[in-house]
Order: sequence, then C-alpha cells, then structure tokens
Amino acid sequence: MNKKLIALAVAGALSAPLAVQADDVAISGFADIFYTSTDDKNGTATEDQFQVPEVEVDFISGGFRVDIDNKDLMDGGGADLRIEQANFTTDIANGWSLTGGSFESGMTDDAQDAPDMQFSTNSHLFKEAPPVVSGLAVSGMAGPANVTVGLVNDTTVSGGPDAGTGVLLNVNGSVMEGLHVELGYLSQDAKAGDLIDINALYEHGPFIAGLDYMSADPAAGTDFDSGYSVIGGFDFGNGVVAKARIENLEDMAGTETDVTTLYVAYSVSDNLTVALQQENTEVGAAADTDLTTLELIATF
Repeated sequence: MNKKLIALAVAGALSAPLAVQADDVAISGFADIFYTSTDDKNGTATEDQFQVPEVEVDFISGGFRVDIDNKDLMDGGGADLRIEQANFTTDIANGWSLTGGSFESGMTDDAQDAPDMQFSTNSHLFKEAPPVVSGLAVSGMAGPANVTVGLVNDTTVSGGPDAGTGVLLNVNGSVMEGLHVELGYLSQDAKAGDLIDINALYEHGPFIAGLDYMSADPAAGTDFDSGYSVIGGFDFGNGVVAKARIENLEDMAGTETDVTTLYVAYSVSDNLTVALQQENTEVGAAADTDLTTLELIATF
C-alpha cells in the first residue's frame, strides 16, 4: 500500500475517538483583513498596505474556553500564535459563578475582537486598559445589575513591581429600555495606574449613541490622565450601518490627543462584513495623521 495512504489510514483511526470526544466542543472564529492608507500631514509620504491583523479560533466546551489568535493588540508587535484567553467558569450558588484563568477585563464599551467592535479600530480609551487579565472572579446578579469582582493581574505586564495583583470591579445593567450603563474599576501598578471607566450606550430604533469616560492615576508626567469618547450612529437597514466617533485624551503633561472617526459598514452575508473607515488623529501640535481603512471580517 502507498505510504501516504497508510499514514492517512492511521491518522484516521487515531482521530476517530478524538472526534467523538469533541462532539460537545463549539468551534468558531474569524479573520480580520485590512487595506490601509496612512497620510502623515507633517511630511511623511502616504503608505498603502494589505494586512491581516488578526485571525482567531475559539473553542468552548462546557464551562471551559480557549481563544487562540495571532493578534498582538495592534501595537506593532509580531504575529506569533498566542493564547488570547483561557478560562473556566463554574456555578457557585444562587446564580453566581466563579471564573478562573485569563479572561476579558470588560473595561470600556469597546471589544477586542473585530466582529464585536463598534469600529474598525479600537478606541484610544480601550488601549489604555488591559483587554485581558489573569486571576479569579465571581459574577452574578445583584438586583437589576450584573456584578463581577475579581483579584487579577495585567497580562500585558510580566515580572517586577508592576505585576502586582489588583482588584477588578464591573457593574452593568439596563436602567431603562434601550439604555445600558456600565461602571468599571481596575487597580494596577502598571501603565496608567488605577483606572475608573463609566460608559453608557443608548439604542432607540435605528439610532445609537454612546459616551465613555475614563480617568487614571498615572505615575509619570507623560502618562494617560483622562479622556472621553462619544459615538453616534444610524442603522439604514439591509445591513448598512454608519457611525461616527469623537475622542479626546489628555496626559499629565497637558498634551491632548484628538481623534475623529467616520465609519460605514455593510453586511454582505451572515459571515462577511465590509467596512470603510476614515480616522484623523491629532497629538498636540506635533502630529496630524489620516488613516483610511478598508476592512473585511469573515466569521465562521
């Protein structure tokens, strides 16, 4: 028998029991594809390029979850395969549960995965908080609010005094029809220090409006101090959505960063979305940059 056929037969025999064991595993994922054009108005030539900033596969079985991707938080890092988050969740009592491992911090109204994001790029407030933390947290309902409290570490910092364990608190709920409010708190020694975030999202028919405010306790004079993000949007139906976002951030030195983002998206099918985004970023009087992004998000 051909050696390749023998190898395939052996592999099939070995994988059969694995397939049976994996019957209760839910697998999903996505690919995020960009074509970007950058124009630095202070003199740098326009640069155009294709890139795939993130490909992710998620595995969920019972109360266990593992997300694997190649994203390095869009901060110029490499695209090595990594574990984005890996955690378990188990019921405790009276509707409360315990989660352990690495999991999303829930800070700000933004998300780290492309299919869940409001725009093609994350808000600048989102970039000031760790998107994923490691530790233990309990979650449950307290009256009308969903509450999460945990002891966590910032997964973007390893070793040294900045890796100290902090407290994560998230309280969110609907205060009226269409209005969702969230309070987030994270104590940490790294980056911008202790963070407090308050955000609200209101949806009424085709209209959407949101406000996000974050303050910090920075240790250095050039670190992030506070900022806000305001979004507005309209759903035209038939898969077409248009949004705008205005951001302002200030550091301890008084330097302000202003970002204006215009965005329109079209859902081609259940598993394919195309978006076009124009973003202008001004940092004090030193930088003025336009970033145009054509994005395709394919999910499975």
